[in-house]
Amino acid sequence: MRKLIYVFILASSIVLIGAGCSKEGPAGAKGATGAVGAIGANGAAGPTGAQGSPGNANVMQFNYDTIMVNASSSAYYTFPGMTAGILDSSVVMVYYSQYVGQWNVAGGCGPSCLYQTIIYTDPTPFVSVYLQNPDGSAYSGAGVLWLKSRLIIIPASEFGKRELYDIRDYNSVKNYYGFKD
Repeated sequence: MRKLIYVFILASSIVLIGAGCSKEGPAGAKGATGAVGAIGANGAAGPTGAQGSPGNANVMQFNYDTIMVNASSSAYYTFPGMTAGILDSSVVMVYYSQYVGQWNVAGGCGPSCLYQTIIYTDPTPFVSVYLQNPDGSAYSGAGVLWLKSRLIIIPASEFGKRELYDIRDYNSVKNYYGFKD
């Protein structure tokens, strides 16, 4: 029996000693960062994107230098290949810059509404912009110097996308069609 008690005491001692030991100690200091690994291989190509909206390579922009417009002289525009058919089947927009960095759309009041601009096309063919007083009477003010002007011709097939830009804002039209200054 004594032997059994010794075995029991020995077994209990081993269990108590084992229970008092732990496998984890306090965290050690952080080691140095390892070297950067090799660049991995490129992944597989992604899926093909959705078809973009159809474009129109027929949109045209023509730039003109300084023009003086007054009671007896309109701004007069032509471009190579202009035909009455092109003008009759397209949207014609004219923008002018009376002050550096400011673009105005023809077909409304000029800067400070000192005059209004009227745009028309002629089957000869040409595009013209003339001035009127704000009340619609014949222009009676001083001559107006436009530093630059731009004529934009948009075929009817493209103009249906008008909601994508503001026709009154040259920069909006320019950005939509990718025109360069």
